[in-house]
Amino acid sequence: MADVFMQRVPRESNWTAKDFNAKSRQAMRELEKRVALFQRSNALNTYKIAQMANTFKWTLRDAGYEHQYVDDLTQWLVERVR
Repeated sequence: MADVFMQRVPRESNWTAKDFNAKSRQAMRELEKRVALFQRSNALNTYKIAQMANTFKWTLRDAGYEHQYVDDLTQWLVERVR
């Protein structure tokens, strides 16, 4: 999931806030689709959700995305998965 986000919203881009928000919303819509597909084929318990969220969060943080933004995005993802 983090890879999908990073492909759609590269960290190195010099976008305006408006452009970044638009790209981010597009990526989030794609993530929602992928989450729905993933949920159909995988049973997710609390542990698996936490493991997925942790991997997602640290992949984005290690790539250099802003910490608060990553935290908010991770929370959004967890809410969609539940």
